Amino acid sequence: MPYKPVDTAIKIIVGPLIDDTDFKTREESVAYDAAGMEIDVIVEKADGTIATTAVTPTTGGDYDWAHTDQGYYELELPASGGASFNNTEEGILRVVGYATGVLPFSSVAYDIVPTQVYNSLVKGTDKLDVNVAEVSGDSGAADNIEADYDGTGYNKSASTIGTCTANTDMRGTDNASTHDAAAVKTALEADGSKLDHLWEMTEDDAGTRRLTENALEQAPDTTTGVTLHSDYDAAKTAAQAGAEMDLVDAPNATAVTAIQSGLSTHDAAAVKTALEADGSKLDHLWEMTEDDAGTRRLTENALEQAPSGSGGDATAENQTTIITHLTDVKGTDFAKDINSLTNLTGGDTVNLTIESEVSG
Repeated sequence: MPYKPVDTAIKIIVGPLIDDTDFKTREESVAYDAAGMEIDVIVEKADGTIATTAVTPTTGGDYDWAHTDQGYYELELPASGGASFNNTEEGILRVVGYATGVLPFSSVAYDIVPTQVYNSLVKGTDKLDVNVAEVSGDSGAADNIEADYDGTGYNKSASTIGTCTANTDMRGTDNASTHDAAAVKTALEADGSKLDHLWEMTEDDAGTRRLTENALEQAPDTTTGVTLHSDYDAAKTAAQAGAEMDLVDAPNATAVTAIQSGLSTHDAAAVKTALEADGSKLDHLWEMTEDDAGTRRLTENALEQAPSGSGGDATAENQTTIITHLTDVKGTDFAKDINSLTNLTGGDTVNLTIESEVSG
């Protein structure tokens, strides 16, 4: 159904006008004052009543009658000032008519709507006016919302929220944290906290941090390597990277709401920045590591006090010293099969040369 605006001069298309003798010829020359011409405007109003108004076609102005083409005619209806009909009622409008020599004719039904509706839906030059009449079936609730928030910004001074024009205005209200990122950092690093205990496992080393000797007390012996428990293979197979995990008995909506209640409003990036700030405990722990082809490893300085293991201090320097002493013991004329101590028999003479004083 086409729209037409109320309180506006409009043109209505009627027809086609068909010859009443052969019932097919389109009559394209029916004048406004043709014999037997009768025109009525029928309006079914918004209140359900129906009004029928007779109009007399003219050659110009109000009720102008003019042929368009193919036996169709247009009839102009005024917004006001017309001799009989004025377009002042919203509802369904239809024009019907008759003239000598033609069959009865009519227009399509037009929906007469407010100008704002017509401009919004048809012309696109306006927007529909949307007013909330009720909230949850209560018109009083809609009135209260208008009283509280009508105007510039959100200024509900009587509410528990108060004036709220920025995110910071929410701080201090129910379930909204009042702590900034620095306060969160202070709480995480407080004496006795888990992060504080981790910090105590490190010590200063010329401006960087390294693990203390006590922290490394149970470090694996690097000379013998590490053997993974046999259960590791099964665990590794069951938890491959990218594998899906099924959640059984997922929390319901009530549990989710309870979990979310009281959560901090700070984003993860702000907390991360505070924790990694220069001079923070996490920053010093980071300084104990170094890049190793895209991964991290403890620096030599961080492992400076790590135990050497049960194999003893077998550095290259100490091994060279031991070899030197063994060479001195056997002498320059040493022959393995002749001078070996295993070839000594009872009564053999052993000559010892003492090159320096032996104390003991």
